[in-house]
Amino acid sequence: MHTTRAVCILPGLLGSLHTARVVCILPKLAYDPTMASAIRWGILSTGKISHDFVTAVRSLAPEENQKVTAVAARQLEKAQEFAKCHNIEKAYGSYPELIADGDIDVVYVGSVNPTHYELVKQLLEAGRAVLCEKPLCINVRQTQELVALARERDTFLMEAVWTRCFPSVRRMMEELKTGTIGEVKHIAATFGIYTPENNRVRTKATGGGTALDLGVYCAQLTNLVMDNQSWSRLRTLGHLNNEGCDLSLSTSVTYPGRELATLVTHCEVAMECAAVITGTKGIMKLLPPFHAPTELVLPSGTVSYPVPPSFPGAQYNFENSAGLQYEALHVAECLRKGLKESPLMSLYDTIRTAEMVEAMRKSAGVEYPEDDFHFDSSTPSFNQDCCM
Repeated sequence: MHTTRAVCILPGLLGSLHTARVVCILPKLAYDPTMASAIRWGILSTGKISHDFVTAVRSLAPEENQKVTAVAARQLEKAQEFAKCHNIEKAYGSYPELIADGDIDVVYVGSVNPTHYELVKQLLEAGRAVLCEKPLCINVRQTQELVALARERDTFLMEAVWTRCFPSVRRMMEELKTGTIGEVKHIAATFGIYTPENNRVRTKATGGGTALDLGVYCAQLTNLVMDNQSWSRLRTLGHLNNEGCDLSLSTSVTYPGRELATLVTHCEVAMECAAVITGTKGIMKLLPPFHAPTELVLPSGTVSYPVPPSFPGAQYNFENSAGLQYEALHVAECLRKGLKESPLMSLYDTIRTAEMVEAMRKSAGVEYPEDDFHFDSSTPSFNQDCCM
């Protein structure tokens, strides 16, 4: 059986500076991949995140039986360059060509946010299994339509919230279920990165804004901890640029049981990017970066799950992207088991996350052309509670 190592750092007795390190051997997969057929990936778009995902897949052990076999871009030259870099057999100069390729088991969509809806729709209509980067769509309506289509076509669809696949997050949920910190009363998550003026996060045409790009991580974590419970109130304050993109947001969410979530996103400054869950018996903390965490602080000590190794010379654009291997392994397990959605990031999870993200940005006055609701001069304020 393949295994993953976890290093547990326990506080020393009576304030001692010494620490104890415990190595835990955990099962990596619940099935034997050598007994299953190969998983053949197709890649839509050749951006930075696609590069990282393909690098992660290429870093998997041979016995995991996964391979990227085709890539598509809007320009053939870009697809060919990407294919050469990653030793991919086929390169297409249009997305429809890859969608029509019958030698692909699942397609990874790594294009910019506004293109997700139409591309995933075409893939599902063609009966393709899909792993689409977050956010799955710009708004709730589009998200619900794709979820309905996936169920109608009986086709696998997963929003690529890779956070859910990290061992530290799965351990966090185990600890919550066993009552390690008692009843959860507060969730705090901050996600701030510095971006230059011309960055896509600040650009409306590329589906920019911190709610869609960063807030989705805060929202999914809150919904995960709160088990998708409906909130009582959600209020957001923030700063928008001239395009109407949110540069920073501060959101407070209250729940019927007097639970509170405090979520902050920012693209003008780098923040700690940590998540703290406080309960009646203690505190747990996902250390930075909480969206791709390798360390979980428990009342008993810190548990460390280093990202899996990559092939020699592998280079990534984003921190801890080697952890995308967890996501690729999870999708393969789902497909080999015949599942149509992920038990870690279900389609209902995706809808609930989309609802919270839309509530966050609309509460701050952020809208997109894809929205059904639009602000105008006669809209002095926006009450999200009345619009959900």
